[in-house]
Amino acid sequence: MRRRSVALTALIALIILGAGISAHAQGVRFITPQDGDTVRDVVKVQATKPSPDEGWISYKIERGGSGDFVSAVTSPYIYLWDTRRRDEAGSEQYPDGQYTLTAVALNPAGRKIAEEAITVTLSNAISASDAPQQVELSLVYPRNTEVRYRAEGQWTISPAASEDEPEDVYELAKTFNGALVANWRNKVMSPTYAAGHALLHVNVGSSGAQAGESDVEALDRAGDSLTYRALRNGEMRRRHDDEPEFKLAEMTVPLPGRPVKVGDTWQGRITIWPDPLKGTGASAAGGMEGIEGMDPGMMGMDPGMMGMGGEMGMGVAAAPPSAAPTEVETRTVRATHTLAGFEWVQGYAAARIRSTYSVDDDKITIPSPAAGGMVGGEGEAMFGGAPGEMGMPGGFGDSPDAMGMGGAGQGAEKETSYAGERITYWALELNRPVLIIDTVTHTLEIDRPAAMQMGMAEGMEGMPFEPGMMPPGMDPGAMPPGMDPEAMPGGYDPFGGYGGMQPMAPPAKPMKVNVRVALRIQEVGL
Repeated sequence: MRRRSVALTALIALIILGAGISAHAQGVRFITPQDGDTVRDVVKVQATKPSPDEGWISYKIERGGSGDFVSAVTSPYIYLWDTRRRDEAGSEQYPDGQYTLTAVALNPAGRKIAEEAITVTLSNAISASDAPQQVELSLVYPRNTEVRYRAEGQWTISPAASEDEPEDVYELAKTFNGALVANWRNKVMSPTYAAGHALLHVNVGSSGAQAGESDVEALDRAGDSLTYRALRNGEMRRRHDDEPEFKLAEMTVPLPGRPVKVGDTWQGRITIWPDPLKGTGASAAGGMEGIEGMDPGMMGMDPGMMGMGGEMGMGVAAAPPSAAPTEVETRTVRATHTLAGFEWVQGYAAARIRSTYSVDDDKITIPSPAAGGMVGGEGEAMFGGAPGEMGMPGGFGDSPDAMGMGGAGQGAEKETSYAGERITYWALELNRPVLIIDTVTHTLEIDRPAAMQMGMAEGMEGMPFEPGMMPPGMDPGAMPPGMDPEAMPGGYDPFGGYGGMQPMAPPAKPMKVNVRVALRIQEVGL
């Protein structure tokens, strides 16, 4: 009887074990992190599932019941969770606290197989008990040091909350939105800190940018080696003022020059990048192309204004040049800097310096959407206007030229006000910045396409002609059968001409937009 009991117990154990294995084989489980872990900085998230070469895993990050779908990845099912990521408004997306990570396994058909959820605690901040009471920060590059940096920039335009017709802004975003990537290394030539600085070679590597649907353009300094002085106070300056410069290398933060504790503030100027398209083709005047096949006499145009092929030269803007930036055009502003705390960054204890500033006297370059060519077919708009209407060049009514004649992109600089925030993580052990997160947020209004209708009725007074004469291009023999020139809309007066252009349409309500320029500069090691 005892043997039977032992055998039965063993059988039950095997059944339970088999059921467990079977259940596990059908499920999904986290490899890293594990339930209850404390995480920080960039977190490697990885799960596994049966049939790893089929289907995918979707990850979701939740805090306080608010779900945030993050990514769907295939084998090996790794997602890097950047806990210092910013949202579209430039705010921190993942503050310290408790988060639920969910992994959902799906088969190749997209059907859910299983899911698992774990809870982790995000803790980037160094606790008050472990943080220093005060620090004296300085920029120091020891002899033979070589540090590599990578910059990633993005600029986007979006409708303000009060904008009634956001679709117009989204259309503009197709031309405006863009990104930049740059790589460089700082190599110490001589650490002459007795003179208060070290000499560095700043070697610019692969770097490029793209805006809208333009081609990717290389930054002008790509491949160059420049000489900079790294000052103890945190500044990066060219060795000589007449030498070439690489602005991204200058985006640091001035240090206070005295011991500071959490909450202390100081003033100092910083280099910022508020206008990503400044100096690009987006703000350069384009060429002029005629409208093929149109008789200039129809509008009383002087034949001398005609193009080489007889086309009318009043001007449809030529396709604009590329709007991708080739240089980082910057300005300096005075900012308030605060030691906001201490955090772990890339394995180093770092001081978190928050810099804030605001500017209300600047301009930003806004490209013109579809700034060239005739739009559509017969009766469609010229210069981006509505059907049957003629808009101003660039589609925003920017040009002061009469009748909408002018080049693409004229007047593309818009008055703007903006506020900015820079978070600099200064590694205490390394005595240099390891991560800089910079955000500039513009608030402005942009004109919608202004239209000037071309009609025959109730327009401006026409050109005077002698009795019995027809206006240029209005030979009765060339008119369609049955058309009476005296019955034309607006009336035909042989002594006063015929109806002309209608007055300008009332200006459309401007678009209310926000422009965000985000830049992230990170030490990436050797």
